[in-house]
Amino acid sequence: MHAMVYHIPRFMTKYDGIKKFTAQGVEKLNDDCRRIHLQRSNKWDAPKDILLVGKRMEHLSEYERASRKYRKQEPEFWNMKIHESRAKRPKICTEPPDDDVISGDLVIDEMTAEDVKAHLKNKGITTRLRSLKKLKELLLNTLRQD
Repeated sequence: MHAMVYHIPRFMTKYDGIKKFTAQGVEKLNDDCRRIHLQRSNKWDAPKDILLVGKRMEHLSEYERASRKYRKQEPEFWNMKIHESRAKRPKICTEPPDDDVISGDLVIDEMTAEDVKAHLKNKGITTRLRSLKKLKELLLNTLRQD
């Protein structure tokens, strides 16, 4: 109590706050040292590794990374050729056409789970699926194969 009443106000004016006395820097350094030690696979000389990394961080803190300049080698590629090359690639995921939702006289979107299971059973497919979405996908896939 004595320190808070008599000394803290003086520290506030003399040192512009008490943040310097909170030991946050020591805690941060401890966290960094612990992280360095635990991330190393060879933990034989941990103090040396910690000192080397700390010194390297201190030395490199003055420098800032410069971004690399990028110059396009072939501007024509970016204008036309890229579209042509991408058009030649096979499409991995394409949405099925809308006519698959209505297959023959079946409107699959309006069917219930029992209706879908009945149609699958007529095709000779038994399933333990319960999800309406998965049942509809299974029915669509079987209708596409036929």
